Amino acid sequence: MLKSIFVATLFFNLLATTHAVANPLALFIEQCLQYQPDLAQQTLVSFQSVEQQAVTFEKNTLALNNINDRIQYYRPFANNSINRQGLLWCQLHLADELNAVVSAPQTLYLIDQLPYLAPPYNQLGQRLETIKRAQWPVIEKSKLHGAQASIDQALSQQHFTLQFNQQDCVLPQRTETTNKHQDTEPTQNTNIDISIAKYLIKQPKEYCRKQAWLAYQTRAKEQQVAAVESIHFLQQQQAHRQGYTNTAQAQLASHRLTPQLLQQFLDSQTANIDIAPWNIAQTLSDISKSSSMEMMTTNVFLQQIFTSLKPLNLKFELITIEKQRVEGETSSDDGQQNSLNETQIIRVWHQQRLLGEIFTYPQADQQSRQDVNGQLIKQTVVGHQFGQYALSFPPQLTRATQQQKLINQLSQAIVSLAQGGEFYFLNHKAQNTDAHA
Repeated sequence: MLKSIFVATLFFNLLATTHAVANPLALFIEQCLQYQPDLAQQTLVSFQSVEQQAVTFEKNTLALNNINDRIQYYRPFANNSINRQGLLWCQLHLADELNAVVSAPQTLYLIDQLPYLAPPYNQLGQRLETIKRAQWPVIEKSKLHGAQASIDQALSQQHFTLQFNQQDCVLPQRTETTNKHQDTEPTQNTNIDISIAKYLIKQPKEYCRKQAWLAYQTRAKEQQVAAVESIHFLQQQQAHRQGYTNTAQAQLASHRLTPQLLQQFLDSQTANIDIAPWNIAQTLSDISKSSSMEMMTTNVFLQQIFTSLKPLNLKFELITIEKQRVEGETSSDDGQQNSLNETQIIRVWHQQRLLGEIFTYPQADQQSRQDVNGQLIKQTVVGHQFGQYALSFPPQLTRATQQQKLINQLSQAIVSLAQGGEFYFLNHKAQNTDAHA
């Protein structure tokens, strides 16, 4: 693995040198692959207390955690196989570095000593112990990542088409003539390439929907069987090394849960709707639609959210980088002056404390797929760094789901920025489920 990472580092070093200005993602990948935490700096100082050593450990490992968060931030921008492969190599490299950090004598000393101290130091010790127990041997980890990559590649293929043995399962496809004065006649196309979701809605025959759904669920099955069996075996083996009976127990233990407790929760929250999965789309399409929502600009909607959060002593300062000026605290009265469609930074304050910044990226009107997305850039760690979050949204909110998602993403951003701990691993634990590889 080290030889492969060296080759990848050399490749992305050349790529970043050639396209550093045009391709910041390639530059980030090159920097990530070259990153190595200086374990020599973590050498314990005899006159330091364990608490001081924990703070030094936080300072020396913060860059590692920030780079890992930045991988998740850059992932949607990896629009070609080279960049996606680079991010994968970067994640594998960070996983190796994390393993080296938690296996270092200095870290093992902290894991041994911190549980006897008061919070939050004992909590940090427990968290480090959990991370250490979750580490995989290098060979098994390489096998696991290889099997996971094989499944992802098989499922990501987009060249599948719907083909039926029974002609009555083929939907007619309407074509329009270019002459507006001619009547449009439906024509049959027996080799249609139609999305599975659209087919399940349009197809009136249940047995046809069932065949299509089953075929879609078992696509690329031959390529996945060996990989799935390998992943199951490796995870079971890792669970046994940790002292658990199976993978479910091992993965739930870090959350103080058991498979039985999880099953009880799911049983209390779910109900049998008695609808086959291939009939769900049609059932939902038959439900009467709610009244149409009045279109609203994202700017106005966010201003309303900011105003509603004032009783919590939250203030939002808009910074427009293009104009190089600060717009000031927002309110419902000055929404027309402070256009969030032009704002690139929202600075979040709680009383007199700066929580962090939210970088906004309004989407272009001509963008084909407009949705609300949020991603952590940098986790707040008191005494070390302010948090940063990225928020992308369309200029107009045309659906209720967009409004709800914007509320959820903004809430997650504020909660992430408001974390008040001085250790990354404690602040980040509940904010992002994407851990190191």
